[in-house]
This record gives sequence, C-alpha cells and structure tokens, in this order.
Amino acid sequence: GRRLRKPIDSSQIRGRFAGVRVLRDAGGKHESSLSREWELLQPEPGLFTTVGGKLTAAREEARLALDVLVRASDLLCRSSTTHTTPLPWSPTEPWERWRAARVGDLAEAGLDATAAGAAPSRYGTRVGRLMDILKENPALAQRIHASEPFTLADVVMGVRHERALTLEDALRRRMPLSLLRPLSADILGKAVAVAGAQLGWSASQREREVATLIPA
Repeated sequence: GRRLRKPIDSSQIRGRFAGVRVLRDAGGKHESSLSREWELLQPEPGLFTTVGGKLTAAREEARLALDVLVRASDLLCRSSTTHTTPLPWSPTEPWERWRAARVGDLAEAGLDATAAGAAPSRYGTRVGRLMDILKENPALAQRIHASEPFTLADVVMGVRHERALTLEDALRRRMPLSLLRPLSADILGKAVAVAGAQLGWSASQREREVATLIPA
C-alpha cells in the first residue's frame, strides 16, 4: 500500500454524530416514505458522506466507504479489512459447535431451553459472564416476561458489563423487551429490584425508574 502522506489525528475531525440515520432528501416527502438504501455521496470535492443503510450491513458499508476513500486520498494506506476481521466477542471454533456447548452450559446453570438457546447469539464469548452471574445467584435464571427469553440475569449483565444506568437502559436498550411486550407493574417490579440492588437505588428512585416504562 501507499505510505501515509500526513498522519490523521483527532484534531482533524470537524464534527461527529451518533444515533441518527441520515436519509436522502426527497423533496418534502414524509420520512417514513424515504429510501433506506445505503449510498456514499460526494456533495463537494473531497467531502464524502453516507446516507441510509442498516445496522446489519454496517461493516460491509464501512468497507465500501473506506475503499473509496483509499482511492481518493493520500491519507490512507490500505483497503479496509473490517469485513474479514472477527468481532471481539466471536468464538475461535466453529460457530455451531461452540454454540451447542454454551447452550448446554447455560442450561446446566439454570436457564430454560429457549433462553439458553438465545443467549450465545446475543453475547458471543461474553456469555461466560452471564454464567458467572447465574452461578452467583441461580434465582436470576427466572424470565422477566414469560413470553420472551430474557432473564433477571440479563438485567445484571446489562448493569455490570454493558453500562446500563437506568431500568430503561436495561429493558429497552440492552435487550428489546420493552419494545416487544407491554410490561406490567409487577413485571417491572421484579426487574427494578434486581437493577436497584446492583445500582444502589432508593425506594423512591425505583418508583421513578418503573414510571418511565409505564405508559401514561
């Protein structure tokens, strides 16, 4: 590859954003009707921007974008390898064999078959942390909602290892439970007791956390 003409550092970043998907303007159409297809645009010479795209295709889109930048700029020295680089939580052995072994471990630790089957895909090799939580307290193998494979151990996992700081963080952002099911006060009470014990919430704080997830 080419040598770097000039090193890149954080002082050269002009701006950034997160959590928003930019879509191509279509002349006043409502956003629900706009295309979600990914595109790499060059609105001005030397300025590239991406629009559209999906989380599930983000690595491939990043590869395509970086390859264009490599061809257009002397600042980069090689093509992207993101699409061939294993994610940090990927197992090194064949997926199905690894998953089957972990499902067995999780079932032995107390999870029901469906919850045990879902956890390896969600956590990858970090699933060992979930097993440690279950060994600490087997009662956390209880599902939060009977119809979804998320357990009280997942709440602890979110708080301890995924920086969940609120009940909404745990039940909506670390797992999509509150998006999938309406959650009664009783169900939220079980979850907030576990999260509150981890985060040291007072009784009044627990009430406020539950209130954020009960429809007005």
